[in-house]
Amino acid sequence: MAKNKSFVQGTAILAATVVIVKLIGAIYKIPLYNILDDKATTYYGIAYTVYTLLLTISTSGVPAAISRLISAASSTGKQKQAQRIFSIALPAFGVIGAVCSILMMIFCKQIAAFMEVPGAYQSIFILGPAVFFCCLVSVFRGYSQGHEDMIPTSVSQIIEVLCKLAVGLPIALLPLNLGMSAGHVSAGAIAGVTIGLGLAVPVLAYLRRRSIKNNSYEVIDTDPTVLSKKDTLKDIFRVSIPMTLSASLLSLLALVDTKVIMYHLKNTLHLAEGVVETHYSAFTRANTLFNLPSNILVSIAVAIVPAIAAAVARKQYKESATLMSSSLKLMNLFALPAGVGLCVLSNPIYNVLYWDGNELGPQLLAIMGIASYFVCFQVLSTSLVQASGHEKMSLISLPAGSILKLIVNWVLVAIPAVGILGAPIGSLVCYAFISLFNMAVLMKRAPEKPKLGAAFIKPLLCTAVMGACAWAVYGILTKLGGGFFVSGRLPMMIAMVVAIGIAVIVYFIMIIVTGTLTREDMKLVPKGEKIANILKLK
Repeated sequence: MAKNKSFVQGTAILAATVVIVKLIGAIYKIPLYNILDDKATTYYGIAYTVYTLLLTISTSGVPAAISRLISAASSTGKQKQAQRIFSIALPAFGVIGAVCSILMMIFCKQIAAFMEVPGAYQSIFILGPAVFFCCLVSVFRGYSQGHEDMIPTSVSQIIEVLCKLAVGLPIALLPLNLGMSAGHVSAGAIAGVTIGLGLAVPVLAYLRRRSIKNNSYEVIDTDPTVLSKKDTLKDIFRVSIPMTLSASLLSLLALVDTKVIMYHLKNTLHLAEGVVETHYSAFTRANTLFNLPSNILVSIAVAIVPAIAAAVARKQYKESATLMSSSLKLMNLFALPAGVGLCVLSNPIYNVLYWDGNELGPQLLAIMGIASYFVCFQVLSTSLVQASGHEKMSLISLPAGSILKLIVNWVLVAIPAVGILGAPIGSLVCYAFISLFNMAVLMKRAPEKPKLGAAFIKPLLCTAVMGACAWAVYGILTKLGGGFFVSGRLPMMIAMVVAIGIAVIVYFIMIIVTGTLTREDMKLVPKGEKIANILKLK
């Protein structure tokens, strides 16, 4: 139970941080996308796609791998080995990050040309150093997460997003006010990412030194044996390479998808350059909202890895199964209503945030809403598979899902009646397949199986009622208002907020009445017993 509490507390810290981070991020990105024209938004989106690939190659498996190795070492009394893992990983991944950064900066023009958007090279160049900084940040995060301390990760995330807001937005406005090119405006907007990551490195280093000095993790060293530096490095790469390769496949897929989308829009559908940018900018704007649920869900995925890894290392399989069930239930209680909400209210959500009259935006967001649930499912289920020691299975599921997505996109985007709408459909198919594959692996190979009934059935029922309520309330308001609630941005926002508010209340009542949220669940939450008494949970 102590480990369960540690997991939930770590999840709570990260979840609260991510909510703050995403709110600040929204304050940054939403006005940014309203300021940038379609061309600058396209440059920004292309640069970020390229950056994400190089970033994933250099860092995706690092925090999870290091946290898993350090957690396993610490939980078995091998604290000296835990310290050695960090001291070996930091310079090793620093070199990898430096190489990726240099390549990104040297070949920025060639990369932009390959993506058929030559004007994006300035943004790609500015993002280059961010890869190096993120490598270092990831090692520090992995160290603290391995000790189930989520505070350093939370602090660094807040620093990053504050820099985006305080640096990126003003730098974007400067070239815009000076009448400079879309390339300069996009590069200025994206500069905050690099600066934020650079500032996070010394802060994380300070927090690590303080934790060691104060013995914050209360570690007990009962086994002084350590592996050699060579064997430690082998262990790090043995765990991180499968994780990195599996995650990189999705980022590589995103890059190839972007290439496919731009190719078909320009060469197959023969759309004019301005129309191509209009379509892709709508996709980029909708994609920001599409990523919100999964970004928040990462908090559960990050916290679950060391907790399950420690339980598996101690061969406490019942505990690991309980943690899996809890995380799946938390995922469904959040991701299902978020995805359905984005789908049924796609029109007001998109148009309130981006009042540009682009009819493609709501259509894209409606499909992305459903797909966002499966992205959340994939993020968590992949973490569960990796934490259980089956990380190599990701080298099967992710390539298969990626190939499936590429095929769907290649076929659908080339159809004039579908066009760019094919991209989110491909995402939905891809992530649904990977999620189901991961669950099949867990149910077959885990010594103790997670309980799926309680984790899925009741949350799905509650979400269905909530979605129907949101759709009905918004529809009634728009009809009874005689067109008032769709006549402008503010009236539409009022109708949307009312619909969301009522739907949230209905959802909350449903999870209580149906017994979806139980007293046993609340025991894992700080002050949970008191909350359970107030809610009269059984």
